[in-house]
Amino acid sequence: MNKNRRQFLEMTTGLMVANFLSGCCLVKKPSPRCPFDPGFVDPEGILAIDVHAHIFNAHDLQVKDFVSRVAVRQSGGLGALAELLGGFLQTFAWAGAPSTRKELEVLRELRPAILACETEANVSRLRALRQQKYAEGRKELQKAAQKQIEDTEIQPNSLEGPIESLSATSQGLRQILDLPETYDELFEPPGDAVPLERKTPASVLKFVIEMFQYRYVSAYNYLDTYSGGDVKVDLMTPAVVDFDWWISEGSPTPSRLPHQMELMKEIAVLTGGRVHAFVPFDPFRQVVNDLGLDSGFSPIELVRQSISDFGAVGIKLYPPMGFAPYGNEEAGAEMPDMWSKRSWLTDVARRSDFGRRLDESMAKLYEFCAEQDVPIMGHSNESNGPAEDFEKLTAPKYWETAIDSFPDVSFCFGHFGGVGSENRSGESNVEGFLRLLKQDLEAGTSRVSADASYFSNVLDRPSALQRAIEMVYSFGTTTPTAAFDRLMYGADWKMLAVEADAENYLRDFNRVMLRLEETVGAETRIRQKFFGQNASRFLGLQRGSANRSRLEAFYDRNGITAAPSWMGKVDDQVV
Repeated sequence: MNKNRRQFLEMTTGLMVANFLSGCCLVKKPSPRCPFDPGFVDPEGILAIDVHAHIFNAHDLQVKDFVSRVAVRQSGGLGALAELLGGFLQTFAWAGAPSTRKELEVLRELRPAILACETEANVSRLRALRQQKYAEGRKELQKAAQKQIEDTEIQPNSLEGPIESLSATSQGLRQILDLPETYDELFEPPGDAVPLERKTPASVLKFVIEMFQYRYVSAYNYLDTYSGGDVKVDLMTPAVVDFDWWISEGSPTPSRLPHQMELMKEIAVLTGGRVHAFVPFDPFRQVVNDLGLDSGFSPIELVRQSISDFGAVGIKLYPPMGFAPYGNEEAGAEMPDMWSKRSWLTDVARRSDFGRRLDESMAKLYEFCAEQDVPIMGHSNESNGPAEDFEKLTAPKYWETAIDSFPDVSFCFGHFGGVGSENRSGESNVEGFLRLLKQDLEAGTSRVSADASYFSNVLDRPSALQRAIEMVYSFGTTTPTAAFDRLMYGADWKMLAVEADAENYLRDFNRVMLRLEETVGAETRIRQKFFGQNASRFLGLQRGSANRSRLEAFYDRNGITAAPSWMGKVDDQVV
């Protein structure tokens, strides 16, 4: 790698990766309608729930530490971002993204107009907010690019000529300098053309600029983006994450997690129950809290408040950060220096009883979930962790220990162990998770599910993905297996957004499932199960369930008088 390219990579990866976690897809302009408009949903269509998504921005993340400890060692989308762009602009990302406090102020000002469906005023204000953050992001990007040109004495003529003939460094710099003045110009719909590459410099830049966006605007963009096809999303359940103690020695993000969950409550209200979050739980933070040290807040108490008061529908776990779903004491015995040798972890992680204390923290969570009937989603792919041995803690055996130890808790394997994607352990993990699904089916308990989030092959290799899903459904037999009633739709939106054709993810997945339905027979209702029915069971949305009752009470408290589309479809569905 030449010097200029390396410097450009170092200059830009941080902002890129932060937006990899916080930006939005290549989105359409918002249509002139409010979140309650039936144009966003199809009352006669199948129930569609996206169980795995994100709408946070860079203010909600430890950007610098995430870039340096996680992104740079990844393959796939996150690794492509790190390779393409670099680690210099993360400070601009932190400064430019709106804080939760600022966004709550804005949303409380807009609340009457949004709830009254004052469509023209709403869309006008949304566009103004979006353009404001775009202009700030564009300014900071171009300032950094110009500084890079001056510092490295890049000659102006090296940025001229057909862009495809330029070096990677010059391509990136020129595209930054050529960013249009308005958001709408940059985010014109791409049309039907399919990009030759899944991740292009242009898609990267569009993704980067979204790092400055308001979260409510991102939620609106999501609903609008995925409302144009035969399947329209009735409910999305974005996950919030907590990485502070695993990569940043407990230093809080600029927008602290309790404030993030308060904001997610407001977004749930302002979308009329179309968006309900997963609250994160970090057992490391709970260990610190239980030791009487300053943990920032009690994670189990945040979980309780989010479920009871903020409209959250479940808990998100992120094991590749450094903890097993259960069995940490045994994992620590197998890998005795796994935590202690990490220089970036605090002394708490070097305690001889750290593994046992992690398990005690997880037990507190599981006991709460069993008591309140709250589902859990966890990252189950060997990816996006700060160390390879940490990523191995996502293995099926650790999930099986949790399932066996807490038989009344419902679990979802996020990313399904990496079906159809690169995975350091190949397909063995997928088979392990399939076995757990099969055991759950045979027991008749319906406590274990999986989601198909970030199955990006659907965008450019749908036939290969179809074969992978057929393998999942058949598992070596001629009849559908556990996955048939356990696999759920998820986009991992925002994370997926680096893909140049990401706005077609839902459309393309529907086409794959239609072809599968032709194979196995329409009477199987494979699309209905995959896009909504399995998720409604996992989330506990049926009438009379604990989550449904909590959400109905949440709507009553917050003045949501019209039932969201998902509710009627759940009540009418045939299971």
